[in-house]
Amino acid sequence: MKNKIYFLLLLILFHIITGNTLKCGHGLLKHKEPGIIKTVSNKRTLTDDEYEPIKIKVDYTQLMIDTKIYPDIFDRIKESLDSAVHYFELLIKIKHYTLQTLSHTTFEDKCSINNVDENIESWLDDYDLILFPSFDYDNPTPNVFASAYPCINVDGDYRPFAGRIYIENNFDFGRNNIKIFLQTILFHELTHVFIFDPNLLSYKRLVKRIIKDDEIISIINSPKVLEKARLHFNCQNLEGVPLENQGGSGSAGSHWESRYMLGDYMVSSNYFENTISDITLALFEDSGWYKVNYYTGGLFRFGKDEGCDFFEKKCIEDEESLFPNEFCTKKKEPKCTNGHLGMGECYIIEYEDNVIPPKNQYFDNEYLGGIYNTEYCPVADLYFHGNNISYFENSCKFGDSLNIFSHYGEVIGNHSICFESSLVPRYSPQPYKWRTICYQIKCDRKNKNIIVYVNDLSLVCPTEGGVLKKIKGFKGKINCPKYDLICTSPIWCSDMFECIDKKSISDENSFVAKKKINDL
Repeated sequence: MKNKIYFLLLLILFHIITGNTLKCGHGLLKHKEPGIIKTVSNKRTLTDDEYEPIKIKVDYTQLMIDTKIYPDIFDRIKESLDSAVHYFELLIKIKHYTLQTLSHTTFEDKCSINNVDENIESWLDDYDLILFPSFDYDNPTPNVFASAYPCINVDGDYRPFAGRIYIENNFDFGRNNIKIFLQTILFHELTHVFIFDPNLLSYKRLVKRIIKDDEIISIINSPKVLEKARLHFNCQNLEGVPLENQGGSGSAGSHWESRYMLGDYMVSSNYFENTISDITLALFEDSGWYKVNYYTGGLFRFGKDEGCDFFEKKCIEDEESLFPNEFCTKKKEPKCTNGHLGMGECYIIEYEDNVIPPKNQYFDNEYLGGIYNTEYCPVADLYFHGNNISYFENSCKFGDSLNIFSHYGEVIGNHSICFESSLVPRYSPQPYKWRTICYQIKCDRKNKNIIVYVNDLSLVCPTEGGVLKKIKGFKGKINCPKYDLICTSPIWCSDMFECIDKKSISDENSFVAKKKINDL
């Protein structure tokens, strides 16, 4: 009990020091020995090479009981979880098993659930995964939104068949964008049920331990992950993608290391840019259980094309960033997220004595550092308008437009990305100083330019990025990102769920496309 209290105090301290919230308390769960369900002959006429979209069933019995005095909260959670499930049904294909019967008691015992649907035994042959969500009003874990783990596995290959999801009472259900925020959290948690679980990774022998800088770290070096990671980072010698080694059991070993994978939805902290990387989807395939539709839209951009130095060198040397697209050195300097999906500022704070390890000290002042989970490397982090009424308030798609910069050309919406800009109207009394701002854009794929729309102007960014100046009617400048960083997909999308929708509809081989054709 003392150890648990001590760890919770550490979580609170972590939140106070870094300003970041753990999105997931996966490692805090006390895993039971998983139940094993046996297969019998497959009565579907599938060949070994045939996969079908995964079929997922959610048993809401316990969640309805937990939220019965607040039915609106049940509706919000159900809507978001149903959406998260829907997107996995578009991404994941699987071989169906015919399964032997499991009793109510087995589900209740192995999944630590008090109430299950009375018809649950009839689901065994029709679904590939059953989920049991519940809600905790009375004993939420501080600063953790949710947690999940697989609780029943298939005999022979250990594939998850049932999963448990705990939803903490740490959401503000009255905030704007609660649906998409909750949906993103639950999408993360479902991934722990599918594959990103220490027991599953260990069973499939997907984790390798290596020594780096006199420290033992865990990496994923499975074939597909290596293929996608080497392509993304442009490093053919990459040995593997590191797992989180900080944050205690709540995050270490069950998430990607944020220093290299910030912005991917499977990092442990609640970073305000959430994307799906091909690297994460490759982990699904390397399990041997799933086939994957890579409907990511190329939104994951952290470390893109930075080469092997991104893994072999420090983020900052002599107080200069070696990778300016990712890391910064000036406290509160306006800085877009690496994927340019959101507005932020350079996050640097002063820590207490002896907090930052010597290997992670990047400034003459040894107490200065960035986010804890990025190994103290300073990155763009969220700054607040001060209204605190919305999740993703600084998103260029979902954010809150206060019309402060509307006459500067700012547009919050589906075709907007973040720019660092000092533009103000030429006759404005406002001084021109650098800020982050959202402008609408278009990808000119013929000439490989980003077209930026500022009020009535159409500005052409250089292909390799750079500064635009001497803009008609304005004073100041715009800093343009590289074309190849932003225009990564022939189908434009501005958040990870929109990418799945658009890519799946356009994919003539996808289940969705075939269904639409058959419905015509």
